[in-house]
Amino acid sequence: MKNLENKTTAAQIMNKPVVTIGLCETVEDAIRKMQERHVNWLVVEEDGFPVGLITRDLIISLVILEGVKPYKKTVQDLMTDLDTCFEADSDIRTVMNYMLKAGEDATVITEKDKIAGFISLGDIFRHIHEGKIPQE
Repeated sequence: MKNLENKTTAAQIMNKPVVTIGLCETVEDAIRKMQERHVNWLVVEEDGFPVGLITRDLIISLVILEGVKPYKKTVQDLMTDLDTCFEADSDIRTVMNYMLKAGEDATVITEKDKIAGFISLGDIFRHIHEGKIPQE
């Protein structure tokens, strides 16, 4: 899915399907879901809309280093709020620039107001390294 200027789009790089979790589920539920689905990130959703992210690294730091009890906390208590989503046809450079300036490691990609995929800076870096994102 290249746009008219032969640019790489978010849809070309995004991971799918996205593994989601609800706001009110426990952190313990999030850990279980990550292990079952072999993922390091979950998109937190409310009524079908992405509202945040919860990551393996965040859980590790809070549970191990700060002693948070995963069965006592909800995903909403620990998640990182999701400020911006990008449409699937967005130029990957626009997505990358936003993520770098905002200090975000990942973002959600939507299509027709539905969660379509997920992109991390690691995904973008890998595609650059593999030559799949053309140089300007």
